[in-house]
Amino acid sequence: MPMRFASGTSLVIVAALGATTATSYALSGYVDWPLVGVLAIGGAAGAALGIKGTAALASHRGVVEKGFALLVIAVGAYVALGR
Repeated sequence: MPMRFASGTSLVIVAALGATTATSYALSGYVDWPLVGVLAIGGAAGAALGIKGTAALASHRGVVEKGFALLVIAVGAYVALGR
């Protein structure tokens, strides 16, 4: 299976399970709705900034990939060394 199909399939499954779980919690009264509003506003702002950031970094793909690789290595070392 190509990577894009694997990623897409995974996202659909995660979204379906997340929606089911969120509905269950909401119907049980375990949702802090004011907090949901704050998080939704923050998520929308982050998405808008992400779109602009992606466009700005599109021409620097190699640098972004190397930076991400370094981040993954650093997090792996942090976890492996016991924090």
